[in-house]
Amino acid sequence: MTRMRVAWFGIWASSLVVAFYLGVHERSDAQPAAPKLVSTRSSLPTQATPRCTIDETAIRRVVSDAVSAKLEGSTPAPHESVASQATTTDSREPDFDPEIAARAYKRGSELLDVAIARGAWTTADAGDLRLVILQLPRDQRHSLLDRLFGAVNANQLRNDAPGAPI
Repeated sequence: MTRMRVAWFGIWASSLVVAFYLGVHERSDAQPAAPKLVSTRSSLPTQATPRCTIDETAIRRVVSDAVSAKLEGSTPAPHESVASQATTTDSREPDFDPEIAARAYKRGSELLDVAIARGAWTTADAGDLRLVILQLPRDQRHSLLDRLFGAVNANQLRNDAPGAPI
């Protein structure tokens, strides 16, 4: 450690010597430096320059006029109730065929059972479960996902899929 400090100190010292040498000795082909301008305190103005005052009311009026002129040709924004009706989506779930949902839930349960017995959750398992849960109503989706995440959290199932299990 001490040798390294000595080496760095030597490099630093030699760089100072080189910088000093280059600063003191000019090259012969260099152009002479321009004379330095020296300013005395007496040549500077003694009075402070007046500061500009800003009339906030005038600025507000100018900005307001500019915005009004820009908005004259544009169409007004829709009424609040019209905008809220346009963005409101139907929060109800789509109707699921009970027979298809029952088969999909059974397939998802079997998929989880096999994976838990194997002790590993693969990328193929994740893809299959994604397809299954698309065919299920919310409560059955939550039931399968609760089983999956519960098994992962209880260390019954190791996630071999990259990222999240689903």
